[in-house]
Amino acid sequence: MGLFYKRGILFYNMKIIGDVSEEEMVSEFLRAEANSSRFEKKVLKNLRKDKISKKILLKPNIKDRKENQYRKKLLGKLRGFGQNKELFENFPKEIIWKRAIFSKKELEKVKYIDYDYWKVSGERREGLYAGIGPILSKPMISVALALPTAIMTAYGLVFSQSAEGLVATQGMAAAALGINISFALIPGITAVIGFIIWVKFYPLTGDVVKEMKVELKKIHEQKRKDYEKKALKSS
Repeated sequence: MGLFYKRGILFYNMKIIGDVSEEEMVSEFLRAEANSSRFEKKVLKNLRKDKISKKILLKPNIKDRKENQYRKKLLGKLRGFGQNKELFENFPKEIIWKRAIFSKKELEKVKYIDYDYWKVSGERREGLYAGIGPILSKPMISVALALPTAIMTAYGLVFSQSAEGLVATQGMAAAALGINISFALIPGITAVIGFIIWVKFYPLTGDVVKEMKVELKKIHEQKRKDYEKKALKSS
């Protein structure tokens, strides 16, 4: 069983049980974090700092307004909920939360970064990878805007002032050649090099993926058992 949000999109083949309030979603999210070996320490550290019992997460009272306010504030502090940052950056404002049942096969179709979890870090780091994208893309937008004029100038394009404004007086052919080389030839060569590297050195071949799925299934089964034991102890 799981929670998900709807924004006028397809529900796929899951079974919808009913609507869920934002307060319930927040409480379920934090309860999972409190029972997670990866995030538990950070959650408990904040609870101790605020002098709040862990019971507020493990046995939440959704009808208690003060509890709901605290949990929402805590999720904002831990994950950026309601603050448009971290995990909830660019998260839609208008959300209809639903409670649904997924089959095992449907869950196996969920896409996430397995190889890093399996062989590299042993942790789920999708958020980290998603965060790296804007760090690289934002500066490159500025570079992309400045690059065409810089290339044309470097290839000898000369402008002069006239009654109609700036007019190119010489170097048009050379500037056009520079733009074509920079925006077509160089990216094309880079793409070919990248393709060769991907074909020859990409680690996730068919056999590796099969092995990874088998090993991850064992890891997930053990984590599920550990989680169930921990949940029983805390209940």
